[in-house]
Amino acid sequence: MWAATHNSTLRERMTRVVDILYDCQKKMGTGYLSAYPETMFDLYEQLDEAWSPYYTIHKVRADQAFVLPFFLFHPWSNATCV
Repeated sequence: MWAATHNSTLRERMTRVVDILYDCQKKMGTGYLSAYPETMFDLYEQLDEAWSPYYTIHKVRADQAFVLPFFLFHPWSNATCV
């Protein structure tokens, strides 16, 4: 979005969100960051009670695919591909 608008406020907000998520990921220590705990996927695959974790992951990853390349190739970003 920033590449189309060159809106500096948008760039700052996008950078802040990515940096906060990255900080959360580092603090967790596993590299895993999701709206669901890993155990929810296990339950889903065992056909147990679990609300569609793969659907949510798909939506998040689709957004990441749109935004991530922008952050990876700009020197002002702290984001890294893990």
